[in-house]
Amino acid sequence: MGAAAILSGLVLAACAAPSPPTPTRPAAVTPNIPPPVPATQVDPAAEEAVRTFATAIAMPTQPPATRSITAPIDGRLLLATTRTGPRARSDFPLDYRLASISRAGFESMAVEGDQLGLTNAAASPDGRTVYVVVGGRRILALENGRARDAVPQLPGISVDRPAGYLSATPLGSGALLVQQSGGGGLASFDLASGASRKLPGTGLDPSVAPDGQRLALGYVTDQPYYSIYVTDLSFTNPRKLTGDRVLEMAAAWSPDGQWIAYAANAGFEDQPSPTQAWELRVIRPDGSDPRTLLPRANGVTISRLAWSPDSRFVAFTRSQQNGSTRQVSVIPLAGGTEIPISSGDANDKALAWLP
Repeated sequence: MGAAAILSGLVLAACAAPSPPTPTRPAAVTPNIPPPVPATQVDPAAEEAVRTFATAIAMPTQPPATRSITAPIDGRLLLATTRTGPRARSDFPLDYRLASISRAGFESMAVEGDQLGLTNAAASPDGRTVYVVVGGRRILALENGRARDAVPQLPGISVDRPAGYLSATPLGSGALLVQQSGGGGLASFDLASGASRKLPGTGLDPSVAPDGQRLALGYVTDQPYYSIYVTDLSFTNPRKLTGDRVLEMAAAWSPDGQWIAYAANAGFEDQPSPTQAWELRVIRPDGSDPRTLLPRANGVTISRLAWSPDSRFVAFTRSQQNGSTRQVSVIPLAGGTEIPISSGDANDKALAWLP
């Protein structure tokens, strides 16, 4: 199979944060980490073809981005970034790498296999283990400077085998909630035994409640667009959180369990046709006390949210229709001024906030 076809499949599976659908109306004690799950055999030819294509593709190098940036926050914010590569303004999946930013500055974090792109990451509640999705094919557990496969690797992705990992989120004690593209849906993986169980439903950007028993996610029922719903793992009775008739996505449950942050396209009902004008909102898990933290801005899309460990701030990713880079900002739950984190000369996406 040609390199272009393989790369096409990789990109399909690697987009861990899908672009919004086109609007239509209607140091603690180290945890006891189990040994790695044995990995299935990957396709070396496919991997080599992707590397060859990535170096030969007609994408010129760009001026380097600064790494002299800091964040006026407590803890460390994990980013998917193009800041460390030769194409700092590229939004191509292969150009993203893992990094963190804090008061101490910017730190690049090398991950095995990240030449295939770093697409998503989530942290355990204590922040000691980070689960990263690499190239849509591997979910690695990073801890104490070591990496291991948390779940079996997928075989080489191609147009014939488009399924890839999109996200991995700790699900209670000793399990991961894993989302796959290509019809793979949602599944829980037991980290000790390697056993998996497919969930009966799926949705967009699933976020796990601190109790490990509920999900908040973009979900579609009788309306032709995603809305934020809350459901248990059985998907017996998914409940729509808001009465709004707008496109909603990027749900993020606060660590204290009291709030769900999400992005809403306030321009969804604009006349004569929908526009991209997104807001950052929060709401209680029972649907009460809705608030808008960041009001609509025309041409702006909001995605990729991450709560601070103390549930007092929300980090978010913004991008504009004019082709500017993806940038990360922080805003207080109590309300106030947006605090820019990114410098704007590279693409940065918020992934997770560590203590």
